[in-house]
Amino acid sequence: MSKQDAQKTDGDRLEEQELLKKMMEIIDERNDIIENMIQDENK
Repeated sequence: MSKQDAQKTDGDRLEEQELLKKMMEIIDERNDIIENMIQDENK
């Protein structure tokens, strides 16, 4: 978010935490897809 930490509400912090968690899940899924693609190329 574009707010300074001192200006963030508890709701802002919670939303930011949830967004970061979702982003990490998406990155993990992407990494799994790439790993599977690499394995398929090596068959």
